[in-house]
Amino acid sequence: MLPLPQFADQYLNSRIVTEHFKVGVKLQKGADDFADIGAIEIAVRELMHGEQGRAVRRRARALKEEAARSVAEGGSSYNALHAFIQVARTTHTHT
Repeated sequence: MLPLPQFADQYLNSRIVTEHFKVGVKLQKGADDFADIGAIEIAVRELMHGEQGRAVRRRARALKEEAARSVAEGGSSYNALHAFIQVARTTHTHT
């Protein structure tokens, strides 16, 4: 990902993508608060061919595998959803 936040929660989302999950390279803003073509070229080249890009791809693969385990039978998301369904089936609200 190449986030370039402009307003509201995009700044936080950009930091989450680039600093927490480490699956993106932040674009540098130009004088007009937009990325110029040079900044985009540098970031794309880094993602495609640079060490940071290789690290981003490794991290994205790891997150993909973690998510797959979570939703597979016995995974945390799988178990949480099934527990919710059980509660919903056994809880009756009469009005």
